[in-house]
Amino acid sequence: PSFCYDAVFPCGGWRLRDVNRRGDVLKQIFHPNHRSVRDFFTAPGVRKTVPVLSLVTAMFLWGGSFIALKIAFKVYDPMVVIFGRMLVATVCFALFWGRLKKEKVQKADIKPILLMGFFEPCLYFTFEARAIVYTTASQAGMITAMLPLMVALAAVFILKEHLRLKTLLGFILALSG
Repeated sequence: PSFCYDAVFPCGGWRLRDVNRRGDVLKQIFHPNHRSVRDFFTAPGVRKTVPVLSLVTAMFLWGGSFIALKIAFKVYDPMVVIFGRMLVATVCFALFWGRLKKEKVQKADIKPILLMGFFEPCLYFTFEARAIVYTTASQAGMITAMLPLMVALAAVFILKEHLRLKTLLGFILALSG
């Protein structure tokens, strides 16, 4: 088969440049010439769609976690739920351990890495669990949504970074919903 230079897989029957402007993703998914998942995810129409879908999925998972925690806390102690959450995350992370880039950790980096691990996720999830016991899921979500604003303000005072108008407008838009 001839190779289509505007795509990453052989063309046959139709060409990616023939796909309408909205990107007919179904044509790309079910096309018989796809040789691998990588071919699909690197196709031009999909390359723009996948990151957006990934962010929307992450948003629903993150927002739904507060509701799931409130439900789980009715049955289990908050620390048991957080332990289970960290255990599942550890197992998921372990599945990809072999694919991670091997980097030599400098001795001077060990203390900051351990501190980061202690503050996030350990302390963060401990405080989140305790807070959700005493508040609603929607209040917890709103407070968590303010985290980027608090980080930016801390960066202004601690790191002496300048807060741009564009950033402030983004915060106002995000908090207004």
